Amino acid sequence: KESGDPDLTSTPVSLYILEPNVMTKADYDALVALNPANPTWTAAIQTLFLRSQDPQNTGLSVNTSSQRFYAGLQPSSGAFVGQPGYFAYNAGSDSVSSVNLAGLLGIFGFMDQLQPMNSLGVGAALVPNATLLTASQTNDLYITLAENNHPSAGGAVTLVYMALDNFKHVNDSLGHSVGDRLLVAAAHRLRDLVRGGEMIARFGGDEFVVVMRELEHPTDAAVTAQRIVDAFRRPIDIDGVDVYTTASVGIAVATADSTADDLIREADTALYSSKAQGRDRIAIFNTDLRAAATDRLRTEAQLRPALEREELVVWYQPEVDMLTGAITAVEALLRWQHPDRGLLTAARFIDVAEETGLVLEIGSWVLHTACADAARWNRDHGDATITVRVNLSARQIMERSVLDAIDQALEDSGLPPELLCVEITETALLRNSARVVEHLRSIRSRGVRIALDDFGTGYASLSYLREYPVDVLKIDRSFVADITDADFDARLVGGVIALAGILEVDVTAEGVETPEQAELLIELGCERAQGFLYSRAVPADCIAGMLD
Repeated sequence: KESGDPDLTSTPVSLYILEPNVMTKADYDALVALNPANPTWTAAIQTLFLRSQDPQNTGLSVNTSSQRFYAGLQPSSGAFVGQPGYFAYNAGSDSVSSVNLAGLLGIFGFMDQLQPMNSLGVGAALVPNATLLTASQTNDLYITLAENNHPSAGGAVTLVYMALDNFKHVNDSLGHSVGDRLLVAAAHRLRDLVRGGEMIARFGGDEFVVVMRELEHPTDAAVTAQRIVDAFRRPIDIDGVDVYTTASVGIAVATADSTADDLIREADTALYSSKAQGRDRIAIFNTDLRAAATDRLRTEAQLRPALEREELVVWYQPEVDMLTGAITAVEALLRWQHPDRGLLTAARFIDVAEETGLVLEIGSWVLHTACADAARWNRDHGDATITVRVNLSARQIMERSVLDAIDQALEDSGLPPELLCVEITETALLRNSARVVEHLRSIRSRGVRIALDDFGTGYASLSYLREYPVDVLKIDRSFVADITDADFDARLVGGVIALAGILEVDVTAEGVETPEQAELLIELGCERAQGFLYSRAVPADCIAGMLD
């Protein structure tokens, strides 16, 4: 207990971090007083104190870099053990908590610095009767299976991995102090939802884990997880303000040969699947997810050197004037000429690129390549003016480096700025509106045009068209597909076209595949389209041939 720490002597304590080289007799007396009737506790504290006085004779291992360690009693022999890491005591039980005594799973970590428990405005008793570890994001929390070290092992061991949805939005809009209090409230709510004695840990950021031991059936964990999801649909009161944040949950069940890393990775994969399906739900790790996770890891490993190996290529899909049939623009579409799996569309790997940050380097290369190709077409075909449209991911538009990439691509290629149009999706507009607006306005100030892609499939509203500098609306193919069969879709598309006309915004229909669709779109007032009726995506040389 360092000066300035809260007085915990009158409160049941979940976690202590002890530094034996500075443990005094006063520390010893205070710790013993927490549970004087428990001889196990007293013996453990006495051993720690002796270790601080005579480091050579107690047989404890100390991490010399951090001078922190955890200790406990082996259930089989009663021998005292210690290792680098944490010393934790669960005040709701009669035992010292370590990797060997926490049941089938012990939660502890090896790190040089631990974020103080009171950094969230509370002391170590944040979650009574459960071990709650709070660490800086640069440190790791390791969960170690101890099934073979516990005589009462039995039943299923399950890791429930929970993340608060849109927590970053709370931090950005309401401030980090509200975000911290939200984490505290979430921890308390989570504690109330799980069985007594289950181990709860904050894994980092907005993520929590619950270690469920000795379950009679793995479906019991799913029931608990669904209860968590349902509970977090209710707002959390922070200083009289209702804060809404749902929860996504991933579940992994340990097998006989599971390692700690396996269980964490599988629960994390399930959590990712939960988020990908729309958040606010649970996902259970299974063989399909295992295959997907393996494929994802393989994709990431192979994608990293793909640009250097010149395996990535840019193809183009023409956009035509439906009245004349002339090509007016092309959309740059990324492809991966994979050495084993053949030609892959961006949908097969762009999520991995965005998650890993590779999308920034790849995106800059696509901009440079597309501008160079467009400059050549316009130079070689002076009678045609071809605009090139390049997709920007949500991550790209958040980074100021995208402005440098655009500037460099235009300068190197000599392409006039008005012949470059960047496409963004509605989802990208939700990331951080202030920064997105700033970057889009900077792009527009350069003379580059901006298109809103897949219009109608995300969270678009009329306020977006007023707030964001948009030059082109691209009607999503899902609306175009049924316009000749569904009167409602036809009227909806007609309304979008009319709105674009009023706002003096160009409109392009995507996914046009039949002459009937094209004729109806022309009747509704849309003159530009792209789709298989006109051309699939093709290599750059084919576009040059079409212009000839």
